[in-house]
Amino acid sequence: VHDYHGLRVGMNICYDGGFPESARCLTLLGADLIVLPTNWPPGAECAADYTSNARAMENVVYYMAVNRVGTERDVTFIGGSRICDPLGKTIAAADR
Repeated sequence: VHDYHGLRVGMNICYDGGFPESARCLTLLGADLIVLPTNWPPGAECAADYTSNARAMENVVYYMAVNRVGTERDVTFIGGSRICDPLGKTIAAADR
């Protein structure tokens, strides 16, 4: 967890978002915001639709999932980036 002008930011990476423990550890270390850069492909729509909200609500922190879009090496990514508030509500979301 790193301080950025008074905001305590923790980082999950891709598959970390699927496990509650990693976000919980960052919260216990003082994170106000957890950021999740990820590469969700087709088939991961459920993760894109619900994981960020659940992690935010479980830990009472802001949670931001940033997914890529487009196609690389015949793999298409689904987008769906979002920011959730500490109550688990989506406060901003990108289209797929």
